[in-house]
Amino acid sequence: MNRRWKTWLGMVLSLGLLGWIVLSVGLEDLALSFAGMDSAWMFPMVGLFAAGLILRAWRWQCLLAPARKVSMKDCGNIILVGNFANNLLPAKGGDVARAVILSRCCDVRFLFGLTSVAVERIFDGLALLLILQVAGLAVNLAPTFRSTMRDISFGAGALFIGALAGLVAARAFPGMLGWFRALVSRLPGSLGSKAAHIVAGLQDSLFFIRPDREFTGFAALSLIVWLIEGLTVWAGFRAFSVPGSAIDAYFTFAIMNFGGLLPSAPGSIGIHQASTVLSFSMLDLPMQAAIPLSLVVQAVQILFNSILGLGAMRQLHLSFSFFRSKCTEAAPSSDNKLSTQDFS
Repeated sequence: MNRRWKTWLGMVLSLGLLGWIVLSVGLEDLALSFAGMDSAWMFPMVGLFAAGLILRAWRWQCLLAPARKVSMKDCGNIILVGNFANNLLPAKGGDVARAVILSRCCDVRFLFGLTSVAVERIFDGLALLLILQVAGLAVNLAPTFRSTMRDISFGAGALFIGALAGLVAARAFPGMLGWFRALVSRLPGSLGSKAAHIVAGLQDSLFFIRPDREFTGFAALSLIVWLIEGLTVWAGFRAFSVPGSAIDAYFTFAIMNFGGLLPSAPGSIGIHQASTVLSFSMLDLPMQAAIPLSLVVQAVQILFNSILGLGAMRQLHLSFSFFRSKCTEAAPSSDNKLSTQDFS
């Protein structure tokens, strides 16, 4: 399936889910929930997202330390532009944008940057999985949804724990990637050479997985970031008078974010709301508040990333043409100047 069909599939799935859920809950109930919202709780949401951004910039700086000493300001600006791009581009295109911008502005090889973002995503998934498991033990799940909880936990665990195990194994046994590189190089035409080049770049980037203080700090910050940002859902609970605890909010937050793994429109519109409805059903919370809550939390996050992202683009001297010409066609380039020899 080519990229265009994946994009359309995500759009159709997102908008279809959103329309179906809105009609199922009822427009009148949604309007009443919005009317009863305490908008003052939006300010704590902004503060929590700001705290999360600062910690994310620090976390990325820790991870990138062996490759390049990138300032927290640059890390934060690049993350903001990447988050802004995720609101515009399908298939998490902002993650690729971060690697491209890091290469352009901080002289770090594209594949190094892309690998660092991939490692971030793996530890994001592991942190969310831990939050889901702990919250799942504490909340009172409806009996009919216990199997759903097991399925989500198994799927997420297989994906993220398996990815981490693969990286650790490749780091411990470098010959594995060499064998895999030789295998993919046999693919027909230019596909084989491109795949082999990517695997070679990945092999050079595995120094991000390392037993040192910076990486330990990175792993700890991954959990702290999500614990802080998870409180945005608790603020949403208070804004809409949802009778749930902070643990219920963390459970909802984890389900919402795991829903983002599905194909969706930019910004995960629709998928985000469907995941919130699922978590409210699992916790037996009032359904009429699920969609308004998810829309408000998502809107605050999108506006936060968009407004600050535009400012970050200005500081990094980027224009919207950058997304069209670079991020959607990014590929490893021999023009990047750094190699693993620079860090030995």
